[in-house]
Amino acid sequence: LIAHIMLKHHFYVRQSIPAITHHLQKVTLKHGEKYPYIAEVGFLFAQTATELIHHMQKEETILFPRIQQVYHSRHAAVLPHSFLSGPIAVMEAEHTSAGNNLYRIRSLTNNYTPPEDACTTHRLLLDELKSFEEDLHTHVHLENNILFFFFLKMLREKAKC
Repeated sequence: LIAHIMLKHHFYVRQSIPAITHHLQKVTLKHGEKYPYIAEVGFLFAQTATELIHHMQKEETILFPRIQQVYHSRHAAVLPHSFLSGPIAVMEAEHTSAGNNLYRIRSLTNNYTPPEDACTTHRLLLDELKSFEEDLHTHVHLENNILFFFFLKMLREKAKC
Protein backbone atom coordinates (compact mmCIF):
# COMPACT_ATOMS: atom_id res chain seq x y z
CA LEU A 1 0.00 0.00 0.00
CA ILE A 2 2.87 2.38 0.77
CA ALA A 3 4.36 1.70 -2.66
CA HIS A 4 0.99 2.32 -4.30
CA ILE A 5 0.52 5.60 -2.43
CA MET A 6 3.98 6.79 -3.41
CA LEU A 7 3.82 5.64 -7.03
CA LYS A 8 0.28 6.73 -7.75
CA HIS A 9 -0.63 9.59 -5.46
CA HIS A 10 2.68 11.20 -4.51
CA PHE A 11 3.85 11.01 -8.12
CA TYR A 12 0.55 12.51 -9.32
CA VAL A 13 0.81 15.42 -6.88
CA ARG A 14 4.40 16.18 -7.85
CA GLN A 15 3.53 16.05 -11.56
CA SER A 16 0.31 18.07 -11.28
CA ILE A 17 1.47 20.99 -9.18
CA PRO A 18 3.65 22.68 -11.85
CA ALA A 19 0.97 22.40 -14.56
CA ILE A 20 -1.83 23.65 -12.32
CA THR A 21 0.37 26.49 -11.05
CA HIS A 22 1.22 27.49 -14.63
CA HIS A 23 -2.44 27.49 -15.66
CA LEU A 24 -3.43 29.44 -12.55
CA GLN A 25 -0.83 32.11 -13.34
CA LYS A 26 -1.94 32.30 -16.96
CA VAL A 27 -5.65 32.65 -16.11
CA THR A 28 -4.88 35.17 -13.35
CA LEU A 29 -2.76 37.34 -15.65
CA LYS A 30 -5.19 37.27 -18.58
CA HIS A 31 -8.54 37.19 -16.81
CA GLY A 32 -7.92 38.04 -13.14
CA GLU A 33 -9.87 41.30 -13.32
CA LYS A 34 -12.85 39.54 -14.85
CA TYR A 35 -12.73 36.64 -12.36
CA PRO A 36 -11.44 38.10 -9.08
CA TYR A 37 -11.93 34.80 -7.23
CA ILE A 38 -9.08 33.27 -9.23
CA ALA A 39 -6.47 35.17 -7.17
CA GLU A 40 -7.70 33.52 -3.97
CA VAL A 41 -7.77 30.16 -5.74
CA GLY A 42 -4.14 30.75 -6.71
CA PHE A 43 -3.17 31.66 -3.17
CA LEU A 44 -4.93 28.62 -1.68
CA PHE A 45 -3.48 26.26 -4.25
CA ALA A 46 0.07 27.59 -3.76
CA GLN A 47 -0.29 27.16 0.00
CA THR A 48 -1.67 23.64 -0.43
CA ALA A 49 1.03 22.68 -2.93
CA THR A 50 3.82 23.82 -0.60
CA GLU A 51 2.27 22.02 2.36
CA LEU A 52 1.73 18.81 0.37
CA ILE A 53 5.32 18.71 -0.90
CA HIS A 54 6.59 18.97 2.70
CA HIS A 55 3.92 16.54 3.86
CA MET A 56 4.90 13.86 1.35
CA GLN A 57 8.56 14.31 2.19
CA LYS A 58 7.79 13.69 5.89
CA GLU A 59 5.74 10.63 5.02
CA GLU A 60 8.47 9.20 2.83
CA THR A 61 11.38 9.91 5.19
CA ILE A 62 9.80 9.51 8.64
CA LEU A 63 6.40 7.85 8.78
CA PHE A 64 6.58 5.23 6.04
CA PRO A 65 9.95 3.90 7.24
CA ARG A 66 8.50 3.65 10.76
CA ILE A 67 5.48 1.76 9.46
CA GLN A 68 7.78 -0.62 7.61
CA GLN A 69 9.84 -1.04 10.77
CA VAL A 70 6.74 -2.01 12.75
CA TYR A 71 5.66 -4.38 10.00
CA HIS A 72 9.02 -6.18 9.84
CA SER A 73 9.86 -6.05 13.53
CA ARG A 74 9.50 -9.00 15.84
CA HIS A 75 10.04 -6.56 18.68
CA ALA A 76 7.35 -4.02 17.79
CA ALA A 77 5.81 -4.59 21.21
CA VAL A 78 8.66 -2.63 22.78
CA LEU A 79 7.97 0.40 20.60
CA PRO A 80 5.84 3.06 22.27
CA HIS A 81 2.45 3.74 20.71
CA SER A 82 3.67 7.29 20.01
CA PHE A 83 6.27 5.84 17.62
CA LEU A 84 3.48 5.86 15.04
CA SER A 85 0.66 7.81 16.66
CA GLY A 86 2.68 11.04 16.89
CA PRO A 87 3.64 11.23 13.21
CA ILE A 88 0.22 9.94 12.15
CA ALA A 89 -1.52 12.70 14.13
CA VAL A 90 0.61 15.27 12.30
CA MET A 91 -0.19 13.70 8.91
CA GLU A 92 -3.92 13.59 9.64
CA ALA A 93 -3.93 17.26 10.67
CA GLU A 94 -2.14 18.14 7.44
CA HIS A 95 -4.65 16.07 5.46
CA THR A 96 -7.43 18.09 7.06
CA SER A 97 -5.71 21.38 6.22
CA ALA A 98 -5.23 20.41 2.56
CA GLY A 99 -8.81 19.16 2.35
CA ASN A 100 -10.12 22.43 3.82
CA ASN A 101 -8.14 24.47 1.28
CA LEU A 102 -9.42 22.38 -1.62
CA TYR A 103 -12.97 22.60 -0.27
CA ARG A 104 -12.61 26.39 -0.31
CA ILE A 105 -11.27 26.26 -3.89
CA ARG A 106 -14.24 24.10 -4.92
CA SER A 107 -16.58 26.62 -3.30
CA LEU A 108 -14.90 29.61 -4.98
CA THR A 109 -15.12 27.92 -8.39
CA ASN A 110 -18.74 26.85 -7.98
CA ASN A 111 -17.81 23.16 -7.92
CA TYR A 112 -15.24 23.67 -10.68
CA THR A 113 -17.88 24.99 -13.08
CA PRO A 114 -16.35 27.20 -15.76
CA PRO A 115 -18.04 30.47 -16.60
CA GLU A 116 -19.80 30.34 -19.98
CA ASP A 117 -17.20 32.59 -21.58
CA ALA A 118 -14.18 30.87 -19.96
CA CYS A 119 -11.19 30.30 -22.20
CA THR A 120 -9.71 26.85 -22.83
CA THR A 121 -6.99 27.32 -20.20
CA HIS A 122 -9.56 28.34 -17.59
CA ARG A 123 -11.63 25.23 -18.35
CA LEU A 124 -8.53 23.04 -18.25
CA LEU A 125 -7.49 24.59 -14.94
CA LEU A 126 -10.84 23.81 -13.34
CA ASP A 127 -10.69 20.21 -14.60
CA GLU A 128 -7.16 19.88 -13.18
CA LEU A 129 -8.20 21.30 -9.81
CA LYS A 130 -11.16 18.93 -9.66
CA SER A 131 -8.94 15.94 -10.45
CA PHE A 132 -6.40 17.12 -7.89
CA GLU A 133 -9.05 17.26 -5.17
CA GLU A 134 -10.43 13.84 -6.12
CA ASP A 135 -6.94 12.34 -5.99
CA LEU A 136 -6.33 13.94 -2.60
CA HIS A 137 -9.52 12.41 -1.19
CA THR A 138 -8.49 8.95 -2.41
CA HIS A 139 -4.96 9.45 -1.07
CA VAL A 140 -6.24 10.58 2.34
CA HIS A 141 -8.71 7.70 2.53
CA LEU A 142 -6.00 5.12 1.82
CA GLU A 143 -3.74 6.60 4.47
CA ASN A 144 -6.13 7.61 7.25
CA ASN A 145 -8.70 4.82 7.01
CA ILE A 146 -6.57 1.89 5.89
CA LEU A 147 -2.81 2.27 6.34
CA PHE A 148 -2.71 4.33 9.54
CA PHE A 149 -5.65 2.51 11.11
CA PHE A 150 -4.14 -0.92 10.39
CA PHE A 151 -0.70 -0.12 11.76
CA LEU A 152 -1.91 1.63 14.90
CA LYS A 153 -4.08 -1.43 15.54
CA MET A 154 -1.10 -3.73 14.86
CA LEU A 155 1.09 -1.80 17.28
CA ARG A 156 -1.59 -1.96 19.99
CA GLU A 157 -2.04 -5.72 19.48
CA LYS A 158 1.71 -6.39 19.57
CA ALA A 159 1.93 -4.39 22.80
CA LYS A 160 -0.67 -6.74 24.37
CA CYS A 161 1.46 -9.81 23.62
